[in-house]
Amino acid sequence: MACETSYATTQEYIDLWCIDDAPTEMRRRITSVLKMASGPINLARASVNGCDCTPSAAGEQALSFLSCVMAAVMYDCPCGSAGMDDSMKQTYLAQVINPMLGEIRDQTLELCEGETGSTWPALGYAAVGWTGYNRASIYLDQFRRLMS
Repeated sequence: MACETSYATTQEYIDLWCIDDAPTEMRRRITSVLKMASGPINLARASVNGCDCTPSAAGEQALSFLSCVMAAVMYDCPCGSAGMDDSMKQTYLAQVINPMLGEIRDQTLELCEGETGSTWPALGYAAVGWTGYNRASIYLDQFRRLMS
């Protein structure tokens, strides 16, 4: 999934926000707004070179949900924004949209298949022991580091 696409389908939006099925004109509006809502998501992904990866299944679901919420809250998309007052929109903005976009930008929300995210613990060196003595020395050094 490249960064220039829409992350949610019209049907996903309707399933999340609408009570009944939407008429054709409303579907066109929803499709258009979902494309607009992908803009800020694209910028967040592009800022960390996230456009070049294949999103995981969970990543696709997160992007779809975020896109649907943004369409309803920020772009007054039909169905979703109809029952929201300004305080509810502010709550969605402060507690869902901004945090998720921030997590995409700082890579704590890992969207790519096979990646681990920025908070995954990583080892900065690797010691190689070709002999039994070197391996024992490596284990002993590691044990000392863990105990200190």
